[in-house]
Amino acid sequence: MTTVKSRLTGGPCSRLFTAKILGRYDVVYHRCDQTGFIQTEQPYWLDEAYRQVIADLDIGLLQRNADKVDLACDLLPQICPDGQRLLDYAGGYGVFTRLMRDRGFPFCHTDAYCECLFAKGFEVDLANIDRQEIERQQSFDCVTAWEVFEHLEDPLGTFDQLLGLGKSLLFSTVLVPDPPPKSADQWWYFLPETGQHISFYTQPALQYVADRFGVSLYSDSAANHLMTHEPLGRNPFRGPGRIRRILNRLSSTLCPDAAARRASALQAGDALRQADYQRALERLADSVGRRDRARQLSQHNQTADG
Repeated sequence: MTTVKSRLTGGPCSRLFTAKILGRYDVVYHRCDQTGFIQTEQPYWLDEAYRQVIADLDIGLLQRNADKVDLACDLLPQICPDGQRLLDYAGGYGVFTRLMRDRGFPFCHTDAYCECLFAKGFEVDLANIDRQEIERQQSFDCVTAWEVFEHLEDPLGTFDQLLGLGKSLLFSTVLVPDPPPKSADQWWYFLPETGQHISFYTQPALQYVADRFGVSLYSDSAANHLMTHEPLGRNPFRGPGRIRRILNRLSSTLCPDAAARRASALQAGDALRQADYQRALERLADSVGRRDRARQLSQHNQTADG
């Protein structure tokens, strides 16, 4: 019998159970013997699963973005109080980027598979950014990746990419319960109906990744996690939200260059909206100008041909 290897460690896996994916395919789930990381068999159904990039069943998309905005507003002043280069990876429609910009955080957006609807003009094409350019610009201060890693067939490759892009990686993926489920019916996060969730992490699995790339790991031990090249003095997820907010206000006092600007913008109610609106007007004017020049050139050519 062929031994199934973990997509995370390369070590052996044990068969866990079989589930019906997309209501059609009987798929075996395996568990990494070393870390408890759970994976499906080789996901041959992904083209079918991603005919619609954001599944109809993802009815929590907007509330999740609102929750992650609250979380990021709490954590970013602790992770990178002077952060001016912020990137949301695989950001879907751009909702998170737009909401964070509304709160004064200068986020950019990237997603290779989904049209950006709400953060146009702030897209980053990672395919055209090389490592030398990133190093010249001192990389991103923080990269966020919300509900991404459970979708990945090659999670290590994406961890490597994102930890190379930024000083810190703030991300979410729900951790496997303990004891691990014995069927797909015992944990909602498997979502076999969509076929898009294929990789599931434990705390030891994330620690394995952190150790492999030489970064520090912090987690709320449930769904939200941080890997960073610059260790923090404390776990930013620990402590009640009220204490975090007090610390953030203190940080605003101690670091006026960035945090106070954001607080002032949010209090004013416009944050980066007005500046972004002006940029959108400039893009529109430029687009209209190009269209008018093209029309004039076409008319000139027609006259010359006549």
